[in-house]
Amino acid sequence: GPHIGAALKAARESRGLTLEEVSETTRVRPSYLTALEDMRLADLPSRPFVIGYLRAYAQALDLDPVVGSHSLT
Repeated sequence: GPHIGAALKAARESRGLTLEEVSETTRVRPSYLTALEDMRLADLPSRPFVIGYLRAYAQALDLDPVVGSHSLT
């Protein structure tokens, strides 16, 4: 649900990271990171990519990498 994206954004902001910095770490383009934060899944590639992006984002923020795998029903 939307709380995953909000949690990622809150974690990123609490660490003082910009979307560009996270993009460099994750190799996920900033527009996709923004779409993840807003949970605009229609703006993202196919589901396997989305799960991979969520895992990469969570790892970049030192969050639980399984955060994204079971919330995207």
